[in-house]
Amino acid sequence: MSAIGVTAPHTVRNDSGCSIGSLTYPGNGNFSDMMVHMQNVKQAQDELAGILIEFQKSEAWRKEEERMTYERNDRISHFLSQEPQMPSTVLPRLFVVLPTHAGYAAYKNNPTDPMGLRLFFLCECGRYDKDKEDPYAHKIHMADTTGYPVKDSNQFLTEFGPYVLTMMEMVQHSFKSCEMTVPDLMSMRIPDKNIFASVLTALGHEGNPISLIEAVLKCITDTHRNRKAAIGQIANTQVGEEMDGEQSEAGLTTITERLAIDLTSLRSHLGIGDEDTVGGQHLSGVHWRCSKGANLSRRKKDVKFLKDYILDECSGLFDDRLQMIDIKVPSMSASNKFFRKLEKIGYCPDLTLRFGWDATVKDITAISQSIKEAEVRDLTLDISSFRTPFFTTDRRSRLILDHAFGGLESLRVLGQHNIYQDIRDDFSSTETASIRKLAIDSVLPTDLSKKSHALDKIIKRCNSVINLSLKCAEVPKTFEYLAEKKDILQFLKTVCLSSPTSGFSVTARVLQGAILSMEVVASFSELNEADIMFLQNNKISKLRLGGLPSDPDQVEALVSFMTKSIQLTEIDLYCPPERYPAVLEFVQKESRSTFLKVIRLHCERSQGSRCRNDIIDLTVSQNGEHPQYTAIIKMGEDDPINNSKVELQSAFPSTIFKHYGQHIRVLHCDRRFTDDLAFLLLQSVQDGSSLVDLELNPTSLGPRGIESIETVIQKSADLKQLSFWFEDLHEDLIEEIDSRTQKEQDIDASPPEGMSENVPEKVPEELSETMLGKMSVKKFEEMSEDSTQALESEVNITEELGFEPVERPKNQFQKACDLLRGYSGRLNGLYLSGNKASTWISKLQEDSWTREQFPRLETFGVMCKSAQAIGADHVQWITEMISGPQSSSVAGSLLSPSHTLMPTESAVVPLREVWLERANLTFTGWETVVRALDLHTLQTVIFHKTNFDLDGLECLLQHMPKETLMMKLKYLYVHVAGVASPKDRKRLERLRSEIRAKIKVEDAEVYIVATTDDV
Repeated sequence: MSAIGVTAPHTVRNDSGCSIGSLTYPGNGNFSDMMVHMQNVKQAQDELAGILIEFQKSEAWRKEEERMTYERNDRISHFLSQEPQMPSTVLPRLFVVLPTHAGYAAYKNNPTDPMGLRLFFLCECGRYDKDKEDPYAHKIHMADTTGYPVKDSNQFLTEFGPYVLTMMEMVQHSFKSCEMTVPDLMSMRIPDKNIFASVLTALGHEGNPISLIEAVLKCITDTHRNRKAAIGQIANTQVGEEMDGEQSEAGLTTITERLAIDLTSLRSHLGIGDEDTVGGQHLSGVHWRCSKGANLSRRKKDVKFLKDYILDECSGLFDDRLQMIDIKVPSMSASNKFFRKLEKIGYCPDLTLRFGWDATVKDITAISQSIKEAEVRDLTLDISSFRTPFFTTDRRSRLILDHAFGGLESLRVLGQHNIYQDIRDDFSSTETASIRKLAIDSVLPTDLSKKSHALDKIIKRCNSVINLSLKCAEVPKTFEYLAEKKDILQFLKTVCLSSPTSGFSVTARVLQGAILSMEVVASFSELNEADIMFLQNNKISKLRLGGLPSDPDQVEALVSFMTKSIQLTEIDLYCPPERYPAVLEFVQKESRSTFLKVIRLHCERSQGSRCRNDIIDLTVSQNGEHPQYTAIIKMGEDDPINNSKVELQSAFPSTIFKHYGQHIRVLHCDRRFTDDLAFLLLQSVQDGSSLVDLELNPTSLGPRGIESIETVIQKSADLKQLSFWFEDLHEDLIEEIDSRTQKEQDIDASPPEGMSENVPEKVPEELSETMLGKMSVKKFEEMSEDSTQALESEVNITEELGFEPVERPKNQFQKACDLLRGYSGRLNGLYLSGNKASTWISKLQEDSWTREQFPRLETFGVMCKSAQAIGADHVQWITEMISGPQSSSVAGSLLSPSHTLMPTESAVVPLREVWLERANLTFTGWETVVRALDLHTLQTVIFHKTNFDLDGLECLLQHMPKETLMMKLKYLYVHVAGVASPKDRKRLERLRSEIRAKIKVEDAEVYIVATTDDV
């Protein structure tokens, strides 16, 4: 019994870790106490078992819910994805039924009585009118009707019960699939606010939609016994019988077929009278689409007229869906014409209106009213044209702010016109604006102490503003002024203040007048003492400086500023690349006593800089013991990729390669990347390279550069993107390479010191060429046996003299092809560019290059410097290069971001980008190229300044797959030549609209531009 006399407590806990009870063995060994203890243990075990059973039940319930949700979504998915049986008419197939007040009360008292129901259609204009040019494509919502009474609910549910069941479940739980979003009934939108009151009036009560839906579902269940029977009944299963797996599957299959039922018989179940008729398209008196949706065809014409007017009369811009319009209106009559056209298509959320004339007070009043009627939310007004300094100037300024505030969420006023002058005293007492974002370009006066200051009135009017952008002469004083207004600006979160004279700009996050953090852009030499003190006293976190000051006193001031700014964690500096090492050393040295974590150096992009078209970024992270460097170099990045990127300028600075070559992650080279830079890069990556993306022009390199870059590629274990540009050589660069190679040749060919420089005076020409490496193997084999013996004797002579034969520089084509041959297996991009683009095609075609030799190729382009005719043989080779691989499924798996480039992998990945520029093909050639495009995998297609015409565009449209959801196309840019007559423009507009409608990828960009002349 001594073993029982243990006093240690034992606590039993359930799965959630909660204590059920503390069980302590008695210490005296009493048998009765032990029995009591054992009973407690048994009780605790029973509690645990009960908890486990409840958990298992809840888990089973959860799995059952998941199964039911899956089956419900699958059934709804089949339902929504089916097209109507009548292709000429869109059937009114989406609706909900809700009980009336009297019918619901009668049903609750006696479930055997029929429930009074009323049917409400759901508008499908978002599904059937979906068009990138249509700004009214929206979610499923209730149609603008008062609903229709159901004559006999029992007969109606007997015929349409399973059908109604699916739709009621859809609006009960919400659903999103098949490019359709169906919200739950609680959050479903009704276009007309008065309709909702009509719905409640029609129902006779304000019931909770959830309880009303559950009542209808219960009524359907009672009519069909249960939901399984409802489905089983359609599958010829007796009501109440248990269905096996095959029957259940058959029932699901049958119900999905039944969901496409011809609903024209629905009208016979509804009470439809003339008093119920409202505007909108309908079928047999049953409305299915809202009034705006019914006017779609007319609105499309209005959209086209508006776009043509914006382009032809206003030189404006707009997006595909007319959600954003930017125009310059030349006169008031043109403004009236624009707003009349805008009124026909509905609304424009984002409007930029640039006044092209000196508008009067009457003009501004009329335009303000038009802006309100157009339901503009984000408005930008450019008043730079306001010139006349007559007495109504202040009235115009006041009217712009006074009238433009109504209903706006964002307002920006551009132009240096003084909008603050003489705003009337009662301006702030008018209706409070709901504006959230306000930006004014007019410079604030220096004296902000006046109580009647215009800004003070504007702030009182816009007390709910969240984002405020102003221009001011003194940034610190303006911040102090805004801090004093914290009781008014309670919602202010972001303030952006900038000085137009010094370039000093501050973007601050604020809360109740206090600055949380700041990002500053400034030239330190332009900052005065007040500016520096303001930055030091506040929480500056990011600083962008236009280079280090040269004056010693200013350098000392900058060091002091960095030391005292304890929250400064990031700093960006702009300076010439040659100064990167010195600047970085200085900043790192002085930042040891600060909290600086990130240092970024950017290339000066001023007009006089030789690197103004380049991106040369060096980032240093100082989070750990050892700084982490990251360099990105993109030569000529600002210029479009035309004519082999940029013109040859002065030599590219070598500092970045010499000091930070091993840290370069992205390197895009133009023709300034010479042998010397390649050799410097090689020397810096002896311990490994960080390259991830490399793009270079092999034709800018000599033999030494080619050898260097090959070694760099071998040392770049993380290299994932490798692209070659084969383009023309600049004449100066050719002379430089030839001169440098000749010097190397002279040095290498000279005999050792002390040896005679005399060589046999007469060497056969064939032998001399062979000894210098110019003779091809084929020519060598064609030589006579005597010549071969003479060659061997001459080679022996040169070896005895102490020097080896010198290899002259290879032909540029052959040298580039050698590099291509060595790395074709891991090449991602291949571009043939310049005046010799067609010559490159000929060379690669002669060497029998095929698509299979570029298994990892993702981008392919032919960019001619000037218009070049591409022959049929070249078209055939281009077609083979852009054709999709045989097995796109295997290739698709290799396109994942986690995939690592390995030269040994041979699966051919599909192309992502095809680019043809200034290439002129015959129609047959274009037809061949277009039909070779794999539009299931291509993401970018560019035909730039070619002779691609309307017939080719028609061919492209026909080639697009019927399953438009399978297309991955995100960017389409096409120049269409030969569009001159109105008939051609009309055809172009039709093709453009149809192509845009077929591209379903979100945020896809489609630019189909007409050129008046053939390229």
